[in-house]
Amino acid sequence: TLRRRCALDHGLFDALGSDPDPRVLASLARALPTLPHGPPPGALGWFLRHDDEDVARGAMESALRLRNRLGFDRAVEITNARDGAWADAVMFVAIGGGEDALPVLAEDIAVDGSAAAIRALGWYGAPRFVPFLLGRLEHGDEAASAAALDALERITGASILDASLEVEPPRDREPFRGRAPEDYEPPGILDGSPDAWRAWWERWRPSEEGRFRWGAPRSPRSTAHELVQPEFLQRDRRWALLEHGLHAQAPALDVEDFVVRQRAALAGLTPKGAAE
Repeated sequence: TLRRRCALDHGLFDALGSDPDPRVLASLARALPTLPHGPPPGALGWFLRHDDEDVARGAMESALRLRNRLGFDRAVEITNARDGAWADAVMFVAIGGGEDALPVLAEDIAVDGSAAAIRALGWYGAPRFVPFLLGRLEHGDEAASAAALDALERITGASILDASLEVEPPRDREPFRGRAPEDYEPPGILDGSPDAWRAWWERWRPSEEGRFRWGAPRSPRSTAHELVQPEFLQRDRRWALLEHGLHAQAPALDVEDFVVRQRAALAGLTPKGAAE
């Protein structure tokens, strides 16, 4: 409660830092960006190397919020040496990295190919991963296929609800050809027929590399849209908030707060304002 109210000071932080309960330590790790005058020297690095999964996850969240490179470096280290699904490390690689994340993600899916690694590809948004995702959609187990479908939709915005129907988008909203993030609406339950997704990709695939979100260029407008619109999944809004803060001023938002407080925190956030 003190963390969520931004009411922790350095005295309380130091007193609670010796608590053996990892739940307390995880909350302290997430409180680092809210401390007056910033985190104590060495605190972020200590939490990042904690052996409890949620403590490490909380520290990587704080590193993103602080725009501190230590979090990305630790996420890469965990993904390479341990398991990208542990503490959601591979997601922090995808969200926090640029070109330097590509070989890490490629190696992780080659060695592990877990559902967490597959879903992270969607957040990274590179079209080069789509053929791999199409393969996992068709040949993966249930968890891998579901993650691949989620990642494909996040990159393409294809929104295939019925494989037997071919829906033509308006010319000014064609994917990878002028679509804006605000044009996208969560579609509901997707049809995971691999042939339909392959046919869609062959028709609409972009001619240039880049990073995309729902068939539009990935930008703070994308994350602002995901935070403001209530139809998006709660699971994804936490990641959208962390990503948004890397590229624009993040709202004072707690995605687990009461709806009325979330609306107040988001009152000034618009995709147009995020672009500016």
